[in-house]
Amino acid sequence: MELRQLELFVAVAEAGVFARAAERCDIAPSALSATIRSLERDLGAQLFERTTRKVELTEAGRALLPQAREVLTTARAARATVDAAGCGLTVGGIPTTGLLDQPALLQRFVTRFPEVEVRYRRETSDRLLDELRQRRLDLAIVSLPAVPPDDLSWQTLAAGPLLLACRDDHPLAGRRAVTCRDLAGERFVAAQPGSRGHDYLRHISAAACEATTVAHHVHDVPTMLDFVERGLGVALAVDGMLGDRPGLRGVPIADSALTWTLAAVTPPVATPAARRLLAMLG
Repeated sequence: MELRQLELFVAVAEAGVFARAAERCDIAPSALSATIRSLERDLGAQLFERTTRKVELTEAGRALLPQAREVLTTARAARATVDAAGCGLTVGGIPTTGLLDQPALLQRFVTRFPEVEVRYRRETSDRLLDELRQRRLDLAIVSLPAVPPDDLSWQTLAAGPLLLACRDDHPLAGRRAVTCRDLAGERFVAAQPGSRGHDYLRHISAAACEATTVAHHVHDVPTMLDFVERGLGVALAVDGMLGDRPGLRGVPIADSALTWTLAAVTPPVATPAARRLLAMLG
């Protein structure tokens, strides 16, 4: 006897019709009927009197119904106990200005699941991926590398081609597109080593056959774009990051196939709390 058999038995008893119970349980009517027949064979008793319009419990079915409900209630309580044992949620993230409001996301989460204790910390994408592998994090919001990790699970949240972010009076601002070679002499504002931005700059340097210059290292996207607005350099960004910066331009990089991908990443087997947060991310 299995819990699923008991769940379907109770559903049929409450619905009174196999078709309605099958719809409620998201199962084909034929599969539902087969499961009930299997349960009847296991118990050695007929549980329902079947007619063309409805089903009614037999004496054996009426005797089983309260016991089945009690077993299912106990099973749900056991599942809730196991979930509660891992009710903490440790999240890591990179700056996602203009793309994902992480504080708002976590606020919605703790409002919906107040029993879950949430912790958050910010690091580079590479560091966050390492911490996921070491099970120090339950979930991380990162920029995926060009070859996504095969030892972790991820859900794409946003993706877009990489752009050159520069002031609207910059010599390259009026171009329809630039090349990696055009960027070789530029002074860049970039995030810390270990971030995906550094990977992209290495790609641009290799394509241009000339090293790029990182003049300023910053920790977040708003600061990076503040530096660009002040004319202190150019940066790499995606379109969503530039939405509220009318003094900046995003210029496509024509000979680069670089795509920036934001993803929610977990270990292969996510914790219950991490699965809940993933579901909210849609």
